[in-house]
Amino acid sequence: MEVEMLYTGIWGIVDMLNEAIGSYHKQHFKESIYLFAYYTLSPALTPAKSRDRRYKITLVHPDIGYQHQLRNTNMTGQKKYRIASIPGDGIGPEVISAGIEVLKKLASSLGKFELDFETFDWSSEYYKKHGRYLPDDALTTLKKFNAILFGAVGAPDVPDHISLWGLRLAICQPLQQYANVRPTKVFRGTKSPLRACSPGDLDWVIICENSEGEYAGQGGRSHAGQAWETATEVSIFTRHGVERIMRFAFETARSRDRKLLTVVTKSNAQRNGMVLWDEVAAKVAADFPDVEWDKMLVDAMTARMVLKPRSLDTIVATNLVRHGSPEGPLCMPIFLSDLAAALAGSIG
Repeated sequence: MEVEMLYTGIWGIVDMLNEAIGSYHKQHFKESIYLFAYYTLSPALTPAKSRDRRYKITLVHPDIGYQHQLRNTNMTGQKKYRIASIPGDGIGPEVISAGIEVLKKLASSLGKFELDFETFDWSSEYYKKHGRYLPDDALTTLKKFNAILFGAVGAPDVPDHISLWGLRLAICQPLQQYANVRPTKVFRGTKSPLRACSPGDLDWVIICENSEGEYAGQGGRSHAGQAWETATEVSIFTRHGVERIMRFAFETARSRDRKLLTVVTKSNAQRNGMVLWDEVAAKVAADFPDVEWDKMLVDAMTARMVLKPRSLDTIVATNLVRHGSPEGPLCMPIFLSDLAAALAGSIG
């Protein structure tokens, strides 16, 4: 199997399990593994692609409705998936170790496929020893795997921008992993901090663009140490990039029961990039007449999440939406998804 694009998290692997799990096992296993995935591992959904056209299956996530296809040539015997494990820093090693144990047990119990894990020590400790997070052949190595199970990155004595750009974005961007998907749900037996929020009221999927915009990496500094020292950070939005994340979001919304999408921008203040987002959203919406959609300014969106959680389902936004006030506070969809996790009862 020749694989082109291979970056995923625990959800990608759990999605692979769906094809092999019978109805009994789905009822028995799915809630525990999904609870585990929601609350211990950072969910990241991306499609896995292959050039082999002889075998194709469609996997539909039963809770969030996300759907993707996986192709394989192995028509007989057990299928084998190679997983690159990158525990990283902090809680990463602990949750990745637990995740591997659970997934191996599931594979063994079902007996219909194999999971072969290989662990890589790329982390902040690796950075301190070698002066970089990844070896030169890291991407070539990762392309040999069906998926990546990633933990966390970051250390108190390493600046955050170095750890982010040195490891996670160094993997995501070259492999064009443009969709950052974060499900949030109030599970049975848990309570939301929102007083009037019942489990059925908060069941969201937040989708962030993961490859361009504020993650384009364009900008610089000049006149260091002088009173007029200048720093620029340039957000770059391409029509291609905006359209593909919009189509991904509309397709995700279509696959869910409510078929409802909210597009979040700050287009009243950011009159170029964010207006492009609004225009592309309206254009793509014409191809999805069965999906109801609306758009929100990011500051109003935070209030809606708290006051009217039932009115939301699938949400799409850039990684960073600048607020137009003089103080210039920042509001990220990453922040929105963290707020969503807290409203559901836990961030994990």
